Amino acid sequence: VMRKISYLFIITTVLICLAACQASTSVPYTSQDLVGTWKCGPTPMYGPGFTITLITNTVRREDGKFTSRLEAEVEEYGKKPITNIDTIEGTWALNGDVYVETINSATFISSTDPSMTAEKGQVIANRELQKTRIYKNRVLKVEKELVITIPFDGNYKEAEVELVCNRA
Repeated sequence: VMRKISYLFIITTVLICLAACQASTSVPYTSQDLVGTWKCGPTPMYGPGFTITLITNTVRREDGKFTSRLEAEVEEYGKKPITNIDTIEGTWALNGDVYVETINSATFISSTDPSMTAEKGQVIANRELQKTRIYKNRVLKVEKELVITIPFDGNYKEAEVELVCNRA
């Protein structure tokens, strides 16, 4: 009985140590590695009856602020694709291997769809902003000229695809 208790104690101690060691594991990059101008995509996302291909150009500043220009080509199956362009501004932070963006504003710029007026486009941008302002990405890889992330905890499962970004 005593031997079983000893083994149980050792196993418990090892498991606690492993959990503690995992929690304190540092990543081989810092927020400074993400500062600068980045072009991400084209990144295709597939939904029921449509494909969205996204290209983003993002400038991350050392002060934790960012601006992005998003170009989204939306192709509903059987219809001519349209392209919408928006800009977003906000703050960013790197917490371990999680990159977090908090969006402060979104501005609709244009659409190749002639029925999409500036007013309609801004209403849609505002509606998306009301759903969530915080976006989280798990950082998978960071190199001098390359960052690969994958979103999680978002509004759309279709958007949880790897994002490949190159320094612009």
